[in-house]
Amino acid sequence: MAKEAKLSVHLDPQLKDDVEEILKTLGISAGEAISLFFAQIRLHKGLPFEIKIPNEKTVQALRQTQRDKDKLKTYQTPEELFEEMDKW
Repeated sequence: MAKEAKLSVHLDPQLKDDVEEILKTLGISAGEAISLFFAQIRLHKGLPFEIKIPNEKTVQALRQTQRDKDKLKTYQTPEELFEEMDKW
């Protein structure tokens, strides 16, 4: 029996590059990451995360959030945020 199996996938080139950059900072290769993913699938007997199709109310809320993202206030420190929250 072969000690290794080969897997060939078609990916968006930018996705591949972005993911490989992240994996590089973690010190693992794409092949090692895929092996880890497959091991988790076997362990969980399915995908190691939940996949949901959002209901219409959630979809509308997500769309509204995207439309309003420029209106969001940002804070430089947690303390600044907490001070603002104390005013509520």
